[in-house]
Amino acid sequence: MKEVTKLALFNTIEKAAAVKKSSNEQQFHQEYVNYSPEKNRGVTYETNGYSSTEVLWDKVLRIPSSYFMTIESCAPKEEGYELCTYVPSKLPILQKCGLFESQQEDTRLHRHDYFEMIYVYKGKRATQVEDQEVILKEKEICIFDMQCAHLDIRMRSEGTAFYCCFTNKLIDNYFLEHLNNRRIRDFLGRKDADKSGASYLKLKADPKMAEKIEQDFDAVFQELEKSEPGYDRMAQIYTMRIFNNLNSGMESDVVVFPKRLRGTKLFQAVSRYISSHIADVSLESLCSQFHYQADYYNRLIKKNTGLTYSEYVHQFRMEKAKNLLVNTEMTVQEIMRYLGYLSHAYFYKSFQQETGMTPTEYRNHKK
Repeated sequence: MKEVTKLALFNTIEKAAAVKKSSNEQQFHQEYVNYSPEKNRGVTYETNGYSSTEVLWDKVLRIPSSYFMTIESCAPKEEGYELCTYVPSKLPILQKCGLFESQQEDTRLHRHDYFEMIYVYKGKRATQVEDQEVILKEKEICIFDMQCAHLDIRMRSEGTAFYCCFTNKLIDNYFLEHLNNRRIRDFLGRKDADKSGASYLKLKADPKMAEKIEQDFDAVFQELEKSEPGYDRMAQIYTMRIFNNLNSGMESDVVVFPKRLRGTKLFQAVSRYISSHIADVSLESLCSQFHYQADYYNRLIKKNTGLTYSEYVHQFRMEKAKNLLVNTEMTVQEIMRYLGYLSHAYFYKSFQQETGMTPTEYRNHKK
């Protein structure tokens, strides 16, 4: 059996991790620094790497150059995980190498103003993509377009993955003309007008080509590490070779999610949905209908009304109850069933707290 040559990039990362561990021990008295997604939502590699713009529905990440790479090794623990990250660049070692531990999982989806490619070198990667969970196995690649909201699930990930991020600048005529993989070329070359929604492309490499593909990833790493003039063009060429080497025996799958409404238009659509499904509306049904995470609807409704999701639905039901009492001949029991109330006592208590009257008193008073 042929022995696989260790990639040179791992020698660089191992040396950097040793330096970082020593620094962390001196500064924090531990090798891995505790990381909280809640406290560090908008900060990743600061201004020398990713930057982010917070928006209501998710986080939009941006990169400072046309090509950006991260090598990430994840080790799950009994509670939480340990993470080693390295960003090949001309930055000082302590800035481009990170050692973290966390007992919290990030729950905030993010999007990009660039494409992102994940290649699983060893182990597996668990990722939430829109409202799906995707497991990437060893030697699999996933490419996210610029609209696709996703996040890493690190507590269910292990091993090492290469993350390559590149902007539209890389997808020029030269790149597309020399890209032999038609599936990838069509995916990357789609214009906004042609896109039916956010999407990702999942591929599996032929095991015979894996070593060559990984050598090209190593070459990208070395180019970014040195950052000499023309490094971005060289990274582009090696990326093109990676894609072309996925041709032989390739399995691929394109997943497209429908376009999602945003902001005020989304709130109006959610409000209409709640109104027309008032008897059985739930966060689960909203997730199924609009393809956002459950906690998003609280933020959306809070921003537009000042109310939580539960308060907003309750208010909707009370207003409908008052309207039906005054403008229809429906009995109180029929109104309760129509609005989804199962408990007579709870409905009466809620209505009296809202109006100061029982439903019958309110009907008589208003008529």
